[in-house]
Amino acid sequence: MVTMTSLVNAKERSWVLIVNKADVESLSATELARIYQMRQQVWPSGQTISVYRLPSGHPVHKTFVMEALKMPSEQLDQTWSRLIFSGRGSPPELVRTEEEMVRAVLSTPGAVGYARYELVRGMPSSFIRDLHD
Repeated sequence: MVTMTSLVNAKERSWVLIVNKADVESLSATELARIYQMRQQVWPSGQTISVYRLPSGHPVHKTFVMEALKMPSEQLDQTWSRLIFSGRGSPPELVRTEEEMVRAVLSTPGAVGYARYELVRGMPSSFIRDLHD
């Protein structure tokens, strides 16, 4: 359930977490890092997680990775490169714009992404999730 607190927390950051999964109320920073490092690929319910990301140089991406995942975006890029070169996986799906990110997450069950609060302000609050430590 999205509470007024989670909406207030979202407004205080330069980005918000968007999740298209009804039974996920919030995520810890550790869980989100595992998802974006492609170490967790299914939700506890067994549904596949579709992970979306902005280009590495995008300011919202850099801020999201540093604040939410607690690492520089270059470190996350290295993690994805190791997955590719080892043949163990692939990075999250790349979207070019925040608008494309919002459309992709809203239209994909089980998806997770991020965007500036201003872009999601009018969307149903059931898609905005809180991030906790």
